[in-house]
Amino acid sequence: MLFQYCISVVVLTFRRPSDIYFIRHQGQNAAVKGLPFTLLSLVAGWWGIPWGPIYTIQSVYNNSRGGKDVTQAGGQFAAGASCARAGRFSNSVRELTAWGSA
Repeated sequence: MLFQYCISVVVLTFRRPSDIYFIRHQGQNAAVKGLPFTLLSLVAGWWGIPWGPIYTIQSVYNNSRGGKDVTQAGGQFAAGASCARAGRFSNSVRELTAWGSA
């Protein structure tokens, strides 16, 4: 699962994906795993104008639904995510890699 968080700095707002979290059991609540990212967004994301409130609401909504399931993406996503973390892609491509298949 991927979760989303939002951070605002004066007039800039950043929305980023978390690392991939593995949810082992069907009964395990993914929304609880995303709670730290939801809290971060609520504290640091809402006050950036104009995108802060919009991105914060999106992040809270996505995290409360259990994040984004990347199980079906398989090896393609894992390869793209590892390249993105290694710095081989720009930030915009990194974000597209994480959320492009939504």
